[in-house]
Amino acid sequence: MSISSLDAVDAVAAGPGEVSGPAIQVEVSVTAREQEVDLAAASVELTYGDDQTPAVAFATAEQAQDLPAKVDAGKTVKGTYVFAVPTDSRDRVDVRVTVSTADPVVVFRGAVE
Repeated sequence: MSISSLDAVDAVAAGPGEVSGPAIQVEVSVTAREQEVDLAAASVELTYGDDQTPAVAFATAEQAQDLPAKVDAGKTVKGTYVFAVPTDSRDRVDVRVTVSTADPVVVFRGAVE
């Protein structure tokens, strides 16, 4: 599992409750080595700032695309997620990726410019 890209973008609201504005686009890659990996329960979350404020996801944004339900052995799949994050709150960004309840949560931490 890796973060393929992490970029500051301007997200465009496309669904109920979404508000256009500054956002972070995260592309997550998952590679299955020797056997198929079930990703049906996978989730990607983002928090920001010292108090780890949960970011609101743009679930219907044009750029967003969930990971597929599985990845075949020897293959890599990608998912793209867009989260509303104020431009002045990007010094600490945590991306949490959960594949299943049986696997540990993977946390990527850093700053986004």
